[in-house]
Amino acid sequence: MAASWGNLRRGLFFISLGLAGAGVSALVLKPADLPVSHDGMRFEGTVESVAEGRAGLRAVVEVANVDFRQSRGLRCRLVTDQAVSLSPGDIVEFCGEPEPTGKYSAVPFMGISTLVDKADRVSATVLLASGRIKVIGYDNSLKYRLSALRDDIAGAFYSSDLSPEAASLAVATSLGTGDAMAGVRDRFRATGLSHLLCVSGFHVAIVAWLLALLLWPVKVWSGAGRIRYLLLIIGVWAFAVFTGAQPSAVRAAMMVSAFYLCRLLQRKASPYNSLVLAVGMMLAYNPYWLYSIGFQLSVAAVAGLLVFTGTFNPVAVRYNALWRFFNLFAVPLAAMVATAPVVLFWFHCLPLVSVPVNAFAALVFPVFLLMAFVAVIFSWGLAASLADRLCDLVMRLCDIAVARDGAVLDDVWLSPMAFVGLLVLVVVCGLALHVRNSRGRIALLGIATISLAVCVIPPQRAGAEAVAIGNARGSMLLVRNGRDCTMLSTRHKAPVNMSDYFAAHGIDSATVATDGYMLHGGKVLCIAAGAKMPRYRADILLVDGTYRGDLDVLIEAHNPQLVLAGANVDASKAAALEGICRRRGVELRHLAAGAVLLR
Repeated sequence: MAASWGNLRRGLFFISLGLAGAGVSALVLKPADLPVSHDGMRFEGTVESVAEGRAGLRAVVEVANVDFRQSRGLRCRLVTDQAVSLSPGDIVEFCGEPEPTGKYSAVPFMGISTLVDKADRVSATVLLASGRIKVIGYDNSLKYRLSALRDDIAGAFYSSDLSPEAASLAVATSLGTGDAMAGVRDRFRATGLSHLLCVSGFHVAIVAWLLALLLWPVKVWSGAGRIRYLLLIIGVWAFAVFTGAQPSAVRAAMMVSAFYLCRLLQRKASPYNSLVLAVGMMLAYNPYWLYSIGFQLSVAAVAGLLVFTGTFNPVAVRYNALWRFFNLFAVPLAAMVATAPVVLFWFHCLPLVSVPVNAFAALVFPVFLLMAFVAVIFSWGLAASLADRLCDLVMRLCDIAVARDGAVLDDVWLSPMAFVGLLVLVVVCGLALHVRNSRGRIALLGIATISLAVCVIPPQRAGAEAVAIGNARGSMLLVRNGRDCTMLSTRHKAPVNMSDYFAAHGIDSATVATDGYMLHGGKVLCIAAGAKMPRYRADILLVDGTYRGDLDVLIEAHNPQLVLAGANVDASKAAALEGICRRRGVELRHLAAGAVLLR
């Protein structure tokens, strides 16, 4: 829309070209449909990425074979315990029952995991014990060679004289491996420094500046002075590819490439055009990056820098030194305003202290990285000591900032509609800074008023609701009346992590577990599990996979209005339930296909 405003014909041509490219990419990269599930399905594939999650080790696997038949486009997320050791490039074999992604999107505030799965193009989740995964080979392609090289470099940091915190921080910020220690991650997230723990535009800018400094002598050679721009583009892309081609790094590399390409062709570079070009090319290459938090934060932050920085800096550019000093605060403030909707939607909090902390980090981090690399390459103890001191200084500053009352806008749960409204409000504020005519400002004021009204509409929260949810580890019935919550589970603890749901509704997750039956809106809810039949007649009956009684007798005795088949019910038992419920005219829902929300 912005491109077509100045030249409608040319703008519409490029928009159509981008949409066509994104459409083709979406068809090519579309996640494969999940094969018909059965007990003991055999999968073989290559591990693409590994991370530590709340439920254990999480790995994305590109599946090559399902039950000895070739499969294309199927990607699974393995969730297992920490006993198994997996690395990117490992070819693994495992048996399990896959669960489709998006199962929990019907539950309020549980849809974030669905967005993560969409960004990774994951079709299913497989829960496994470590003993059921077998590493049978290794993929020796360039992608995984680079990953192994990053691991080797990370090992050199950890075996150096650097402290564990400083080593993990240096590895995470320079290699994009996500190896930062839990304490470091929590502190950086609380103070708005999370962008330093992945390879972002900040790191690409540092690399581009260092390369420009190294290649400055080429400038004096008139015959090849402009060749340095080509070398800079190659160097920036080499860094982005080496660090895993993360969306934020690719976006920054494209913008830097556009800038230096204009210099090479002796054309004037527009930062807005560079951003639009980078975003368009990225989404044409992989439209699913749209769901990635890294992509969203990266684009929003750069757009904020372009739109708001000049307004937030009170000093004119002609006062160069003073202008640069105030820019240390104007840049993070602009980024914080622009990324506020994304941060609130994903993390439910907004660090208000991120402006001074980011200003300090912008000065300290280049020195910290330089000292860390010097300590590793030259085994220089003084450099390691200085890097440790800088790391401790940043950690202490984060602790002080978080300890201040009101430093963090916390416990904010945006509904999707409120997220869109807040995003539109930020965009309108940015446009208002550049629109001069009164009609345009009146129109923007009207849009801002509507957006603000949408933002303050509270998310839909029913007075009472029941949630039925489960996976291969068990089933759960959860009933909420206001802030009072009761839970039935086939395990001693909930088989599914419901912390987001509990936090959004002000429920103490440590006090919800109970036994017995529950009343909800005058209806009785029960779980049939194990060898015993529930004592009370249930209006809503959840049949767990562990139930060993006669299904026909169970349904006849209860005559429920709704039967829920647990996610761990095998295919034969599910077919038997379908036949019984069809014969008796009872509604049947499968928790393997998705969570059930009753209001």
